[in-house]
Amino acid sequence: MSKPKIMASDNKNTDIAPVKVIRDSFTLPEDDHQLIAQLQDRSLGLRIYSTKGEILRAGLHALAKMNSKDFLFYINSVEKLKPGRPKTAKN
Repeated sequence: MSKPKIMASDNKNTDIAPVKVIRDSFTLPEDDHQLIAQLQDRSLGLRIYSTKGEILRAGLHALAKMNSKDFLFYINSVEKLKPGRPKTAKN
């Protein structure tokens, strides 16, 4: 069962400190980007709106809970990309 989402305006009456967030950027293959969109659609089908970040974070939590054999399988199944920004075509 999923926990209800707390809206920003709901935090005014609680003693919970806000979570520190870190902005980061990375490159994804187009297929992985499309997979995120498919998972967002799946979430909407279950009547839950999920952002790209929430989908990625859920995936991180799922990986963290996996046994080592499954973890290695999925880590080795993703395409290895060159680090850094992709080169853009100059006009």
